Amino acid sequence: MSDPLGSRSFSAEKGPSMVSTRSVCAVVFMVTVSAAAVAAGNDGTQPPGAPQIRSEDATTESLRRGDAYAHLVAAGLAVSRGRGSEAARELDQAVSLEPESPGLLAQGASLLAMLGRRAEAERLARRALELDGGQIEAVRVLADLAASRSFGPKADPAARAEAIRLYERLSVEDKEAPDEIWSALARLKLTTGDNE
Repeated sequence: MSDPLGSRSFSAEKGPSMVSTRSVCAVVFMVTVSAAAVAAGNDGTQPPGAPQIRSEDATTESLRRGDAYAHLVAAGLAVSRGRGSEAARELDQAVSLEPESPGLLAQGASLLAMLGRRAEAERLARRALELDGGQIEAVRVLADLAASRSFGPKADPAARAEAIRLYERLSVEDKEAPDEIWSALARLKLTTGDNE
């Protein structure tokens, strides 16, 4: 079975490719759905349709969260239009509004990786995992970044080991792990001589 979204591809020479039209669209869709849920007042703590009883502080926090996700959506749209600087500004605003949101940080890390801003993407993904050790999207970003440092003339064996560890974690924890994770893991292991 192949990844229905075609969100990532892998090349033995270059490692995983982070940018494709489908992956940008998938991230923009994911961010938009998250923002819509927040804007509708469902922050994930109550079932959809449950009465929302809010204090003034909760309403203010909900508005701030909605604003953060609106900036995240704008960043995704800017990425899809090839406007990297605009996307980075929007992401900065989103993160400044919700610096403790692991989901927002992981989605932001994914967008930054697509922009080629690897150090920033890694920083956000690691912060997301500090806040929520089960944040699968952050693990994917870190695995892809480590794999990209594992190939080519400046291949980093430590990065390869980290990529293998992270892809193995994804293969266990992500029940909907796309097939390319297995392909990437196999290529990484073949490169190290580990055929198990």
